[in-house]
Amino acid sequence: MIGDDAFVAEAPAPAQAPALGEPMDIMTALQLVLRKSRAHSGLPRGLHEAAKVIEKHAAQLCVKRNVG
Repeated sequence: MIGDDAFVAEAPAPAQAPALGEPMDIMTALQLVLRKSRAHSGLPRGLHEAAKVIEKHAAQLCVKRNVG
């Protein structure tokens, strides 16, 4: 039974993505794919997790980000 002081968290509104018929650049498309993968828990993060997926030959896309 939920009390009167129960906290209900609301999910943040997703960022506006271009409509399916509109052209988009490669970076916008990559951001959209990464957002969807993260939402469905299909995005390994970090070097160790990525290496495990690559060694299993289960990786479909690997993106390396340069920082600096």
